[in-house]
Amino acid sequence: MALALLGRRQGRSLFRALAMLETHLAGGGIIRPANKDLDVETEVCSTSQQYPSIAPGWPRVYPVRCYAINNQPTIKYIPVPEPEFDDFSGEPTSYLQLLGAISKAKSLKRLQHLLSAHNERFDAVHVAAAVARLPRLIRYRSADLVDRSETVVVHTPGLPRMRRKHGVRPKQTHLLEGSRIAAHLDAMLPAHVQNFFPRQAACTIWAFGELRRMGVVDSMASLPDVLLVVTKGNFEPLRVHGHGVDFAQILQGLAKLGFGDMKLIGQLVTLLERRLGSMQQYELQMSAWSLASMGYHSPDVFNRIANQLLRTGTAFLLPSGCSSTFWAFAKAGITSRIDLFNILASSMLGQATLLAPQDAATTLWACSQLGYYNTNLITALCDAVVRNLATCSDWEVSSVIESLANMGHHHAGLMEAVAKAILEEPVVGAHPTCIARVLFGYGKLGCCNPREVELASVLAAAVVPQLPVVREDTLAMLCNGLTMFGYKDEVLDGSGHQP
Repeated sequence: MALALLGRRQGRSLFRALAMLETHLAGGGIIRPANKDLDVETEVCSTSQQYPSIAPGWPRVYPVRCYAINNQPTIKYIPVPEPEFDDFSGEPTSYLQLLGAISKAKSLKRLQHLLSAHNERFDAVHVAAAVARLPRLIRYRSADLVDRSETVVVHTPGLPRMRRKHGVRPKQTHLLEGSRIAAHLDAMLPAHVQNFFPRQAACTIWAFGELRRMGVVDSMASLPDVLLVVTKGNFEPLRVHGHGVDFAQILQGLAKLGFGDMKLIGQLVTLLERRLGSMQQYELQMSAWSLASMGYHSPDVFNRIANQLLRTGTAFLLPSGCSSTFWAFAKAGITSRIDLFNILASSMLGQATLLAPQDAATTLWACSQLGYYNTNLITALCDAVVRNLATCSDWEVSSVIESLANMGHHHAGLMEAVAKAILEEPVVGAHPTCIARVLFGYGKLGCCNPREVELASVLAAAVVPQLPVVREDTLAMLCNGLTMFGYKDEVLDGSGHQP
C-alpha cells in the first residue's frame, strides 16, 4: 500500500524503478550501471541526471530519475471566508436559516427583531421554536446568581454553572421585554397551533409555565387552543405520537400555570401510565412533582412511578431532581417507599458538593413529613447549608431549622453558624413566619447557651412591631418557641393581636 501511495504521488516511473529494486535486492542482486557508460562528472546520488542503459547480461532496467523526499513539510494557512449568512450580522434568507436564527438567538433583542422583521414568514415550527427559546433568554442580576465553579470539581452534564438565589426575580428590563414578546407569541399561537405535533405543544406549554414561574407572564391565553391539539379525537395525537418527555413537560407546564381541571389531568395520567415503562429518571421526577403540585395524589400512580425509578436507578438525577422527588412523595403522603428514599439519599450523598440550599431545605422538609430519618443524609444536607449560608435566603434557613426541630436532629455546627449570622445582621425586616420558625426550632432543640438566648431576645424584639398582622398559626409557633426558651414578656400578651 505504501508503494502504491508513493507511486501515485511521485509518478509512474519512480514506482516502476522501486518495484524492480525491491525484487532484485530481495534476491541478493545488485543493480548498477556499467562503468563505461558512466560519465566521470556524473554523481550517482544526483537527483537531476538520468542513468544510462545497463550493459548486456544485467537485468533490463529503464532510465530512472531520482527524487528527494521533503521530510520537513511546511504548513500554509489559507483563510476561509465567512459564510454569507451570520446570525448576528446578516438576515436569514431561507426557511432553515430563519429557524436556526430563532433557535440560536442570544438575546431578547435579537428574538424581538426576528419576530418583527420576519413575522409574515413564521409558520408553526418557527412559532414553537420562538416560544421554547424565550425562557432561556431571561436573565437575572449578577448579584442574584451564585457561581458553582468553586465547589464543583468535575463538570456535571445538565448542571448550570450559575445558580440563582431563592426567591429572586429576573432583571426588570427582561421582565418588561419578555412579557411583550410572550404576549406577541401568545397572540400568534391560535393561528398556527393546528399544525403542531405533540412535541411542539408540550414545549409550548412547558415554556409558558416557566415564564409564569419567573414572573414574566400571569397566564397563557392560548392554553385551550394548545391543549385541543393533543386532546382532540380522544387524545389520539398523544396516544399515537406522544413520548414520555411530552407527558412530563405537559404536566409540569400545567402545574406551573396553575391548571386545575382534575378530569383532564386524570385522562392524561391514564395515558402516562402506559408510557411509564419507557420513561427516564428526569421524566419520572418531573411527572411526580407535577402531579403532587396539582393535588393529584393517587397512591397507585406514585407507587408505579417509584417502581420505575427503582428499575432505571437515580444515578443521572441531579440533587435538585432528587429533592423534588422527595418533596412530591411527601406532598402526596406516600410514606412507605423506603426503598426509593434510600436510593435517592445515596444519589444525593454521592453529589454532596453540588447540593444547593434549596435542595437541602426541600429534602429536609420532605424527610420530616415522611418520617424518613437518615443520619448521613441529614448531616450532608446541614453541611451544605453551612457552606452556602452566605447565599441562603431567610425562608431556606428558617425551613431547615424547623425541619430539624421536627425530626429532633441537633446539628451543632449549623445552629451556631445560623445564630452567629443572625446576630451580625439586622433582622428588623425579617418576615414573622421566618422568625417564628427559627425561635420554634431553637427552642424545641433545647438550644440555651448565652448566644442562643441572645438570639431569642433579638428575634422577639424584631417581631413585636409586626404582631398585629401575624397569622394565628404563626403566632402560636412563636409563642411555643419562646415558651420553650423560658422567655416571658408582657408585650406579647398585650400585643392586641386579633385572630
